[in-house]
Amino acid sequence: MRHGQIMLERVLRPGVEDYLNTAKQLGLKVGIASSSHLDWVQRFVDKFEIAGYFSCIRTADFVQKVKPDPELYLQALAVLELRPEEAICFEDSPNGAKAGHAAGLNVVIVPNVMTQGLTFGPHKLRLNSMAEKSLEEVIAIVTSK
Repeated sequence: MRHGQIMLERVLRPGVEDYLNTAKQLGLKVGIASSSHLDWVQRFVDKFEIAGYFSCIRTADFVQKVKPDPELYLQALAVLELRPEEAICFEDSPNGAKAGHAAGLNVVIVPNVMTQGLTFGPHKLRLNSMAEKSLEEVIAIVTSK
């Protein structure tokens, strides 16, 4: 079975929908910054019917260099009109965490099955799952460090 087919059969990771709903209730701006191509990202956004949560989607199609280069995050920050210290990135890969850190973001790592054994660089918080802590708890933790 191809990787893309396996990924399409997956469900949203635990806690993601709660975070999106909470962010919407709190009036927070939410974006996607992915090293994947837009058509791949859009398939998941459409499958899970979550497009309405995002004010910005930036993918490999929009930049010269993908993660670990911070360009994706810097573009997303500009579109969202946020300063780096006002933003949190949730990353499941070491390269993504490096990009978030290089862009000056508050980095929270949430490794997936394939990346859980890898070494991640600087971050403010590591979760096994977004279901582990509420979004409000995460915001309180990363803004207090």
